[in-house]
Amino acid sequence: MLWWQIQDGVEFGPWDGPTLASLIQQGKVPATATVRNEHGQMMQAGAAVGAQLRLPEMKSGAPFWVVVAVGILIFVIVLVVAISSGDHSGDGEDYAESEYAEAATFSFIKQTLKSPTTAQFEASDVSLMPDDRWMVEGTVDSQNSFGAMIRQNFIAVVYRDDIGDWRLLYLKLGDDEIGTFPN
Repeated sequence: MLWWQIQDGVEFGPWDGPTLASLIQQGKVPATATVRNEHGQMMQAGAAVGAQLRLPEMKSGAPFWVVVAVGILIFVIVLVVAISSGDHSGDGEDYAESEYAEAATFSFIKQTLKSPTTAQFEASDVSLMPDDRWMVEGTVDSQNSFGAMIRQNFIAVVYRDDIGDWRLLYLKLGDDEIGTFPN
């Protein structure tokens, strides 16, 4: 990298890094003198020499666009792997619908509990059945009429009716059943 000393608006040089370092050591260029490199960056001569000695100029290698292209390619591969390894199956519409089916099931279950505000749902498994029905399985912890927390397993089958409202077709909560499990 080449350097020019700037003094009273006049530039002296150019010098390469080792020559500039030698001039500073000989006292011909003060270490505090302002210098400019070939890229227009300005700094004190001592800092310029130190920076150049610590960070040597990059040797010719791959063009910048190749480095950028490889970086983008790696990013895209990582993104595709991350998306494809998700735990939901089907397309995005089915995944969103499964989330709605799960929420509807939780709402139906809360309507049957003694203390619905204490309900804590865990480990739901949602799967699409024939005829656009959704089966939701999991556990719910809630307080019973004595205030004790109890855990119950549940299996529910829900679906959307013609106007888009969720309907409960079947619910087994603990030992209690509502409806008939579809064949």
